[in-house]
Amino acid sequence: MAHAIDYARSYDLFYILSLNPMSHSEPSIEQVMQLVKELPIASQHILLSALSAELNSQETDVETQEWLEADLGEDLPPYEWGEEGILQGKPVRYVLGRGLVVEGSKDLAG
Repeated sequence: MAHAIDYARSYDLFYILSLNPMSHSEPSIEQVMQLVKELPIASQHILLSALSAELNSQETDVETQEWLEADLGEDLPPYEWGEEGILQGKPVRYVLGRGLVVEGSKDLAG
């Protein structure tokens, strides 16, 4: 009986996502996550397996496939920086809510 309930909850999740009564817009990640959290753990694992299989079955373009199959374990030749050598950058700091800012700049003041 518990398996039938799990199946029904999984079906409800997929049904809700496929119908989506919210003016034909896609559900937000938060909405999907809330629905997934309401599923029993076994159904969550089934859903994860199904999503993984779906993502793995999608075809990739030639360039992406070449990158995925590339042997990146070899040492690469050194980069040629030119006559000036490696350019000197300015020190930066991460400021929450603002991102990276250059040390000593006016952006850090306010």
